[in-house]
Amino acid sequence: MNYPYFNFKYQDRGRVKGQAILELAIFGSIVIMLLGVLLNYGLRYGYQQQMMQYAFRKALASAVGNSPNPTSHLVARDRHIPNPNDAFGVGSVIPFYSSATVMRSNRLDETADDAPEDMPKTRIDVASNDLDRSVNNFTMADFCYNAEVGVANPGKSYCFASGQNLKKCKRRYEEVYGANNFWRINEERDVLDWETGQLLVDRENIKTNEPPFQRFLQWLHDNLPKRHPDEGIFKKTQPPFIVEIVDYCNGQILDYESAVRQCRLIVDDNFCLQSCERGGSGECDKACSQRIPVPWYCQNRNPKDGSFPELKKLFFPQRTREEAFRGEKAPIWQMGLQAGESKQSIIINNQLDKNEDSENITTEDKFNWNVQTNRKVFYKNDDHTRGEQDVPTDVKQERTRDWQTPW
Repeated sequence: MNYPYFNFKYQDRGRVKGQAILELAIFGSIVIMLLGVLLNYGLRYGYQQQMMQYAFRKALASAVGNSPNPTSHLVARDRHIPNPNDAFGVGSVIPFYSSATVMRSNRLDETADDAPEDMPKTRIDVASNDLDRSVNNFTMADFCYNAEVGVANPGKSYCFASGQNLKKCKRRYEEVYGANNFWRINEERDVLDWETGQLLVDRENIKTNEPPFQRFLQWLHDNLPKRHPDEGIFKKTQPPFIVEIVDYCNGQILDYESAVRQCRLIVDDNFCLQSCERGGSGECDKACSQRIPVPWYCQNRNPKDGSFPELKKLFFPQRTREEAFRGEKAPIWQMGLQAGESKQSIIINNQLDKNEDSENITTEDKFNWNVQTNRKVFYKNDDHTRGEQDVPTDVKQERTRDWQTPW
């Protein structure tokens, strides 16, 4: 029988409820995912901004003192970013880095007077929180002393073979070390005029017992000839021409590429000429034809490949087969904190216990996880060997939560 005025539509109530639950599950998971993305981005942005401000404040505090040189502060923090999709909210531990350099502008015209207090410094601050941290101080430069004895070395065409070459010699030092990073001194470390040798600055309070200067004086005493033959008559030599240099490749933290470039400027006249001509300084052929003493890290250059063995031993140490297999003594290009060489070990032992009785349901959540990150800091020792220090950090959570509800 047909009823044209009535239209009956049958709906299965159970099927409608199942569709609603399915939609809630799908869209709910999307909402939770979006919440996790927003939480992750917000925490990352907030932590990074906090790190930038913290590094600048630390560098500002480190620059307070009598040193006119810049002070750098590198800060590394390991932070936990929760994951809403995890039942216990355990996410990942992410490292955040920031650095800042501060130098007082009212002392830009001053130079270093003594080591190591006046040397440029960098401070490496690594921690999992502000209460448990490891702070290491390293120098970015050190004094270097070069001496020539003029006519006492008649067989060598060094800068100081005659007073006429002093200006050319000064230009070579400027090309290698920079115009404001060297000066002429005497054995009491008083500053002298470059050409005349007259006293310019009497350093009455300067320390002459610093290890670098004492080592240099010992070398000078052992190697400086006391006499030289002149027409059959032995005469005393003139006082040594001593140059005190702030060498940025002689500190505890140095860069391989910068050190190689500086060595090439010292030992390779053609490279010095090309660099000088690019800078447009003028009289490059006369300046780069002069010889200046070679520091320790530039000596014994390999004529085949042009490498410098002392730098290779410092940055590319020889490894045994077992050390290479374990990843030890890996080559590096720059001293300091090796962020790319960090290793993480993760231990997660979270537990959920549920107890039911006739009256209540009780749950106990035990959070027990630990993420340990191990980093290395490489630096140069006083004996020109590579030193390394492990800097471990721990981010962990140990907590218990109880929840109880009646039936």
